[in-house]
Amino acid sequence: MQLGFVAGTLVSALGNLPDVFSTRRLFAISAWLGAAVNAGLALSARGPGSAVALRFLTGFFLAGVYPPGMKIMATWFRRGRGMALGVLVGALTRGSRRDGGRRAAALRPQERQGGKCGLTAGAERRRLPPAKESAMFLGHFGLGFAGKKAAPALSLGALFLAVQWADLLFFLLALAGVEHFRIAEGATAVTPFDFYDYPWSHSLAALAIWGLVLGSGFLFRRQRVAAIVFGLGIVSHWFLDAFVHRPDMPILAGGPYVGLGLWNSFPLTIAAEAVVFGLGLVIYLKTTRALNRTGTWALWSLVAFLVVIWAASIAGPPPPSERVAEWVGLAMWLFVPWGYWIDRHRAIVGARRQA
Repeated sequence: MQLGFVAGTLVSALGNLPDVFSTRRLFAISAWLGAAVNAGLALSARGPGSAVALRFLTGFFLAGVYPPGMKIMATWFRRGRGMALGVLVGALTRGSRRDGGRRAAALRPQERQGGKCGLTAGAERRRLPPAKESAMFLGHFGLGFAGKKAAPALSLGALFLAVQWADLLFFLLALAGVEHFRIAEGATAVTPFDFYDYPWSHSLAALAIWGLVLGSGFLFRRQRVAAIVFGLGIVSHWFLDAFVHRPDMPILAGGPYVGLGLWNSFPLTIAAEAVVFGLGLVIYLKTTRALNRTGTWALWSLVAFLVVIWAASIAGPPPPSERVAEWVGLAMWLFVPWGYWIDRHRAIVGARRQA
């Protein structure tokens, strides 16, 4: 949780969030997201790996609770400010302490049962099924958010389409029997998916071609910057995946294959996802402003939904079959119109309001 708090504080500091956005809104959203992650920890955490990931997210969102909360207290209380800050810190610390106490109390009977030591109990917990695929999920959306600054003419929906094109195409091709994967428990610490045949959707050469072909469509509308950003967004998927995958990311259709294997570490995977997504979101928030309430809540409902399903994918069991995973993967197409909907109710910062 401390590592998550450090990452969240870094994102907040770089984006100057408590001063840029409404302090009460930032406090409320962070508190709700932290509560949702804690609920996921209580209801669906399986094994120490998923518990560590969810605790990292809890710390990440607490970074949006502590500093804004102190700012609120310092503003509201002109007299007795020290007491107010003490109550706030005490309440937050008490909540963390009670959580740790409950977890410790829950572990002790298991460790004592049958004379088992803590090491044995921990080994049994590690034999639980690994989490299902989470991939570099939030990170891709983070780049999509950040792309708005580079190409303001591109809708957020188009940016989501670009950065997720490889996965959107992959699940269609997998359903058609053109590309293949299998569920192999223990393949990595984060995902049990073994991607062994996806040259058309995930090779660097194929994505470069897709980027050139699809990005060139914007040239017909004389949007050169949009064409470049859209094409690079498609190609960016390969580089982010190569960072987390084991060596299964093809450069050409038949190899060679590369991958740095960040998926072998739960904490590093979660940290990378959270930082890339958080920084991308901050860039988008600084680049655009809401035209109405829909522009605010459509965005934050998407952010909350992405975080919740990502946390659930990490904490939950593997899918029952490859076909189920393929159909669920098709649901990612819904984020494209969601992005268009958000952008219709937001404008570029500094742009003049329409009459």
